[in-house]
Amino acid sequence: MRRVQASEQCAVPGHHARGAMVLQTIIFSKMYTKTSVVAWLRTHGYHWAIDEKTETFRARQLDPACFQRKSFRTIEFMEGVKAVVGKLKS
Repeated sequence: MRRVQASEQCAVPGHHARGAMVLQTIIFSKMYTKTSVVAWLRTHGYHWAIDEKTETFRARQLDPACFQRKSFRTIEFMEGVKAVVGKLKS
């Protein structure tokens, strides 16, 4: 098995302006089922490994270590879904 380099873990597809906010994690409330969350993530092209918490399902898209400290913000993506975004390290 090939070891993934840190630069590969932080690679974001597409082009992003320097300082742009980038998606780190998608958080779904438990008003959704785990099956529907996975289906939505797959349909929309996101990583779909799920971390289940007491009240939410979380789908990490990028390692938090890829981001500048204190740059994270949580925004409402749609009803029952939030997105954690941040600025990537240079």
